[in-house]
Amino acid sequence: MPENEINEETIIIRETFDLLTYTANIDGKDFFIKEAKSENGVAMNKREFYNQLFLKTMADGKDVGFEFLTPTLAGKRLIYPDITKYSTWLAKDFSPQTKMVPLKEYLQEMIKFMRFCLSMEFEQIPIELKKDTQKRVKNILDKFEKDAKYLLEHGLLEISDIKTLEEKVRSGLHLRNQAFQHHDIVPWHMARKHSDNRLILIDAGWSGWSLKYYDIAYYILQMIGYSERKNEASTFLDIVKKEFLDDSTFKETLAIPLSYRGIRLGAELAQQGKIKNARDVISLVLLEI
Repeated sequence: MPENEINEETIIIRETFDLLTYTANIDGKDFFIKEAKSENGVAMNKREFYNQLFLKTMADGKDVGFEFLTPTLAGKRLIYPDITKYSTWLAKDFSPQTKMVPLKEYLQEMIKFMRFCLSMEFEQIPIELKKDTQKRVKNILDKFEKDAKYLLEHGLLEISDIKTLEEKVRSGLHLRNQAFQHHDIVPWHMARKHSDNRLILIDAGWSGWSLKYYDIAYYILQMIGYSERKNEASTFLDIVKKEFLDDSTFKETLAIPLSYRGIRLGAELAQQGKIKNARDVISLVLLEI
């Protein structure tokens, strides 16, 4: 199927300024496709391609909790096999109304993969990922300050809280507080295969060298902010506090991504008019730091 051609066998899933996401049948095979519509979309697809290929290579032949699909980059298209016919999604999306499998059904796989990510060395990461993630880490403070200012101006955060949170985020610039992270480990990105019951994890577009324990913070805050499942988020937080007792700095290190992601998500939710959700996220962060 030529680029930009949408036929009767194409099902559009989502369209943004940068990407058109759809499923299509090509030569009798089903595919999931992200087609770039802008230069930024092209960059996003390239980043995800390299991230996905890296994780696929690193995970193959090992039990790391999740399996990864093999990507293909063809022009403006990032192409994956469509897995909907041979697997079941743990959740179709993140909305509070969506039926979602309970935490216990994917907890062990998720923790195993989080530990696997933490075990990676910076030297193992391909040069393309190193350049991309180093540039992103440099922008952490600018993004934090912009969102913190928004929350302050809208009465959702006190100046004293911002100073405390910023101190935490600044400590994340030290290498000792960084590690490889997936950046999007949530149940709506997981699918269980019918053949062997193993889990597939998708959406590696923002993977890279990042704030240590970011994946833990991201899961907790997304489950609160978007899915409104505070009980599961709290349960997971209690579990990881026990799981990572081998790290004497776990609590103070986790406070770094909680501070950063909490402020960014809080501002994101507030801008969407989800004030209660934003307050819930910020409250959890302030309680844990």
